Amino acid sequence: VIIGIGFMTGPVLGSLLYTSGGFSLPFLAASGLLALSFPFVILYHRLHNKRRLTITSYHHIGSSGDRGAAVGAEENLVDFTSGEEKQNGMSFLDQVWGVLTWRVMVTAAVLLLGTGAFGWVETILSLHLQDDLNVKDKYIGVIFAVINVTYSGFGPFVGALADTCGYKPIMVGGLMLSGLSFVLLGPAATKVGDEAGLQAQRYWEVALLGLFGAFQSLCMIPTLPAMKESVGGKLDQHTVNTIVMIFNQFQNTGLMFSPPVSGALSPAIGWEYTMAIYGSVCLGVGIFASAVFWTYGGVPEEEAVYEPVSPYASTEPLLVPRTQSDLEHMESSHSFSRSHSLQSPINYCSPRGG
Repeated sequence: VIIGIGFMTGPVLGSLLYTSGGFSLPFLAASGLLALSFPFVILYHRLHNKRRLTITSYHHIGSSGDRGAAVGAEENLVDFTSGEEKQNGMSFLDQVWGVLTWRVMVTAAVLLLGTGAFGWVETILSLHLQDDLNVKDKYIGVIFAVINVTYSGFGPFVGALADTCGYKPIMVGGLMLSGLSFVLLGPAATKVGDEAGLQAQRYWEVALLGLFGAFQSLCMIPTLPAMKESVGGKLDQHTVNTIVMIFNQFQNTGLMFSPPVSGALSPAIGWEYTMAIYGSVCLGVGIFASAVFWTYGGVPEEEAVYEPVSPYASTEPLLVPRTQSDLEHMESSHSFSRSHSLQSPINYCSPRGG
């Protein structure tokens, strides 16, 4: 939602500043805001580190019982972190390969295409609106904002829906719907313009851009939890950090590759075919992801670990013989119990972790 708000306000404010002060004013305003936010970022970082130090000190005192352990808590925090890394004994590549299951890679491909869709359309949309649809400059930023308004508006509902119906079905469905909206924005929009006129094509494309924003919320919001559940088992903080790193890498890669590719294709083959190509790729990857997740499951199955539990081990220490006859009676009872447990069809194994 926060990302969508940034995407939503940026184009509108950028267009207003561009029409008011020219090309340089939006960049000067953005750099000024970043410079003003810098002291607040430093302050937050220091307060966050102080809070971590306090929590670590409290945890150390509570676990060890030593009231003087708070002294040098910062050194303990650093040693604890470095000790955890040494305990893992894994290189960076080993850590990455440890979580790169095929489910993570398919989810990462959906993420890459989902973020790439933003860069694909936004790179060529402005020129298309100006040259093909004759839209004025002051309305272009508003049309860009339509995408992000629907993206942010549907965000909370999509999160609740994904928690209920599953992350991967919502994510894959969002990718295929985004691809379909690209196809409808390309050749289908041109056909609407030829048959119903330019104004009808404008309404058609603005409506589809709004739907595209909603479909992107379906595709993008569940991707991080979908990656986490693709690893399987109980995740420690180190594994979660590795997954988040992979998530950020594929997200930024999608935003990086799509603008130059769409910017090169659009002048060569036109707006409609450029949109149709990317939409077809999204539909194809979505169908493939649906097939593999449907066939093999979206979440890996954990193997059950069985630990034998003796039916008499918990009570045996409580039986204390008083006389020699009691001891002989207990030994004979235990002998019968052991032989009976071997022949009994009852399974005394308790599942753990399954």
